Amino acid sequence: MMKRKSVVFILAALALVGGWVYWAAAGKIHLYEDGQRTEQEILKRIPIGSSIIEAKEIMERNGFQCTMEQEGKTFLYCDKEKFALPLMRKRWQVSIVHRNNKVSKVHVSYGTIEP
Repeated sequence: MMKRKSVVFILAALALVGGWVYWAAAGKIHLYEDGQRTEQEILKRIPIGSSIIEAKEIMERNGFQCTMEQEGKTFLYCDKEKFALPLMRKRWQVSIVHRNNKVSKVHVSYGTIEP
């Protein structure tokens, strides 16, 4: 009887951990060294028509620094850098255009910063 309870407990714990890992990965934006692929990835998490407030929250949860900008069009500008080598950084710049607080376009640029 004790063995059975232990097996049930272990299976329940594994199911909880597996569910948490799936939930955490579901919201994570994978960043590619390619602007177009990263744009497609962002659009999976923030589809056209999404709330711009929700888009900002998702981007910030994924480590981006975001600010609202207005240069002809109102857009959310998000920026993220990662160290790749001791003297090189990878950088993703994302602009999320919105109309009536709904996402209408996403643009991504990727590059490296070297000394």
